[in-house]
This record gives sequence, C-alpha cells and structure tokens, in this order.
Amino acid sequence: MISTKSATLNTGGHDVNVAGDVVYAAEGTISGTGNIRVGGNFSNTGGGTLTGANTVVFTGSGVSVISGSTIFNNLSCATAGKEIQITAGTTQTVTGTFTILGQMGSAIKLRSTSDGTPWNLTTLGTTSVTYADVKDSNSTSSITAAISKDRGGNTNWIFSPSTVTWTGTTSTVWAADSNWNTGFTPNVT
Repeated sequence: MISTKSATLNTGGHDVNVAGDVVYAAEGTISGTGNIRVGGNFSNTGGGTLTGANTVVFTGSGVSVISGSTIFNNLSCATAGKEIQITAGTTQTVTGTFTILGQMGSAIKLRSTSDGTPWNLTTLGTTSVTYADVKDSNSTSSITAAISKDRGGNTNWIFSPSTVTWTGTTSTVWAADSNWNTGFTPNVT
C-alpha cells in the first residue's frame, strides 16, 4: 500500500508496482512520468493531486475501487476480466489517454459502487475502449466502445455494432452471457 498525506511521491520516470491499495489525501502529491500499477483500490480521500505524465494502470484479477474524484493524466486497464468499480457520484477526469482493453470472452467491467447511481467520466484526450462491459456511467464526451456490452444507465457511450456468435457451450439459455463468443449477450439496438 502507498499512502501519501502531506507527502510527495515522485516516480522520477520509473514504474511503481503496488500489489495493494494507493491512498492519497489532502496535500499529498503523486507525480512523475512512470506507470503506477495498482493491484488494489485507488483512493483520493480529499484534496490530493496527481500530476505529471504518469499512467495509472489497474492490474490483478480482483475487483478494484476508485474512490473520490480524481484528475488522471492517463488511466488504463488491460487485465482481461478485471472489474473496476467507481464510487457513485464521483467524477474521474482523464486529461491524456483513457484505455480499456479486455479480451474476447473476458471483458473489463466498469461499474458504479451503487447499482443504478452513475459515476461520471470526463475524457479530454484520446480514448481506446474494446471488450468493455459498462454500466451506470455518465461521460461528458462521446466514447466509442468496440465489441463491448451496454448494461444500461450509460450516457454518451457509443457501443459500436459487432459480430456476436452464439456458442451454446454452457446451456440453451439465450440470455446467458457465457453462451456467446464475446462473453456477453448482444446489445439491444
């Protein structure tokens, strides 16, 4: 776990790997140009700053929670099957690149911590989203999610049409996500 309170962590262009949580509080600063790989939760408990050209990368197979409104330079996850929960009502701002890259059959889930209550996303740079499973997200600008699932409650997300193939490998239930090659049922159009 990394915790900054009235302290500065400068990555100095080096990557920082945190198997657990990153918590930064009032007057705490995380800066630099390296990747900050987070295996647990990422919490801004109020007033901390995340500066520099760093990239926060979510890793590990467990659920990670983003708490508190945060301004990220780059925010990324390419861990197939990962679930990232964002605290309902908070705003996550990404000034650089927002990247979510799951895999066929193992989409990355983006969820609110409170079902039906949205989290907010502001992207000021580029976005690259493929194999995502998104629910309850309000985006201030359009985000195109290729080969991804719209679980509802999303604003300004464009789920581009994709070919989804029935495999029927787990049952004969049409609505079962596991019966489709993408790992999710087709979007309703």
